[in-house]
Amino acid sequence: MSVNRRKHNRYTLRNKVTVTMDDVILKGTECVNISSGGMCLTINDRIDLWNTGMLIMVRKYKREAIYFKTDFSVTWNSLALPGESEVYMGIAFKELDAANKKALDRILSLHCNVDN
Repeated sequence: MSVNRRKHNRYTLRNKVTVTMDDVILKGTECVNISSGGMCLTINDRIDLWNTGMLIMVRKYKREAIYFKTDFSVTWNSLALPGESEVYMGIAFKELDAANKKALDRILSLHCNVDN
């Protein structure tokens, strides 16, 4: 029986993101799910042995667009299956400044109530 080690509720959210690791912008990155502590990403590019990076996400809603930027550490990643190019990567957000904490809280709030 597996134990859920997550500290935060996780929500399905598909959104393009920009991910930079060691000054390399990864291609084809997308958020799969998000929580107040981290995110699961799909990546259509190579992953080297990098442990940290920077993420930018712009989330558009009916009446606003929210800009979120954070440094992160990699918590896990999966290797692509033979014949497939997509890799999954789990990240944990590093300490957020006030503006990005507010942006993340707003994204999570609006995502749970998309009729804003």
